[in-house]
Amino acid sequence: VRLTLEQIDTVHRLVRRYPETFEMADTADDIVRIHEQGKIASLRGETVDAGLRKRIQALVGGPAGCAQLYDLTSDLLKLLTV
Repeated sequence: VRLTLEQIDTVHRLVRRYPETFEMADTADDIVRIHEQGKIASLRGETVDAGLRKRIQALVGGPAGCAQLYDLTSDLLKLLTV
């Protein structure tokens, strides 16, 4: 979990530092719009499987902790709270 949060933070810092090159995307429409502007779309998320879901819930305090991670990422982590 710590590594995931560090990676999310790094992406956010890069987007803030180079806004002319990168932009955060949460939807497919965002990706198209960002691409049309000549920028690189940056997506946030973590691949989810049953083992990862259990480990993250154990480390971050169950569904409430997963909800906090979801706030930092996009829809991919929403699967963790199910």
